[in-house]
Amino acid sequence: MSGWHGLCHLYLKRLIHPARRTTMKFETVMLSSLFAACLVLCASTFGAMLV
Repeated sequence: MSGWHGLCHLYLKRLIHPARRTTMKFETVMLSSLFAACLVLCASTFGAMLV
């Protein structure tokens, strides 16, 4: 990363414990999965209404 944002990101990355970073990645995957599941459910409901 370049510029002041890159430096800030590197500074904050050192402050976050590696175990917490792994937890945050897991939470991000879970939220993404929930979002995808909601989209599939909405699409299937909408599809069922059209049939």
